[in-house]
This record gives sequence, structure tokens and C-alpha cells, in this order.
Amino acid sequence: MKKFIRTIAIAILTLTTFSVNAQEKGDKCISGNIGVGFMYLDGESAASFSVTPGFSYFITDKINVGVGLGYGYSNEVHTLLVMPQITYYHRIIDNLYYTPGLGIGGGLGANDGYTAGAFTLSVNLAGLEYKPTEKLGISLSLVNLNYTYVSGSNGVGFNFLSSPSVGFNYYF
Repeated sequence: MKKFIRTIAIAILTLTTFSVNAQEKGDKCISGNIGVGFMYLDGESAASFSVTPGFSYFITDKINVGVGLGYGYSNEVHTLLVMPQITYYHRIIDNLYYTPGLGIGGGLGANDGYTAGAFTLSVNLAGLEYKPTEKLGISLSLVNLNYTYVSGSNGVGFNFLSSPSVGFNYYF
């Protein structure tokens, strides 16, 4: 057992001691996020699922702007959104960043063959990103405030640990 714990400790120490450069103005990123959670649609609780690939660009050393193409599913409603977003990067320790962000998007929603416009506003209050290498980031979003509108159905939810998402970022 001691050998196993020692091996895990060495692995963690090795991953966290790599010197990782901070993002710089002009850096680009390709990302992918997967999220699950719960929200309220027309007064009823509904499970939700989302997948969002994206591309972003650092306009300063700490501010990243980008666009994601998101697919979401909740309560038999499918949505496809284009979501411009902005994220602020604040280094906590060497490889760990606090990454709050804001996104606003529009697109289409569909339910039982009925298609309508969709709108969403999302504020990420507690995002974190760990960069094990200079080119790779692993992100986690825990606290989000979301508003969604699809064809007359309003979904408003304050998601505290009920709508987490995980993502992978590749920087170049």
C-alpha cells in the first residue's frame, strides 16, 4: 500500500511541477466541453445534456474571446446554438487558473417536429482550468447561472454543482 501511495504522490508532484507558460496575446485554442445538469422548463425540473466544441483567441494575456457551436438536449427539446463567449484567466498557482466567463448565443430549438428560435445567456462563476502541459488544458465549470428561451418555454436555473461541465483545451 505504501508503494502505491508513493507512486501516486510522485505522479502528482511530477504533473504539478512542470513549468507552464501563461497564455499570451495572440494564442489560439480549440476546445470541447461536455455538460450535464438540471434546469427548470415551464416550472418543471428537467435533466439537460450539452456538447460544445469551440475556437478562441487571446486578445490580451488574460482575456480569451471565442465562439462555440453547442448542441443541447433537455425535456425532449433539442437546441443548436452559436455562442460567442469571453473568458478571463487568473492564475491561482503554477498550472491552475480561475476562469470565469460569459456567453450569449442564438440558434434553433426543436420539439416534436416544431422548430423555433432559441436564445441563451450563460455566466460561469466558478470555472477552473488545470494545464498539465503548455499545450493542453483541462477545464471544469461548477457554478453557472443560465437563462434559456425556446419557442415560448423559459428555462431559468441557478446551477450550483447541478450543472457541471468538463472540457479539454488545446493551445497553439
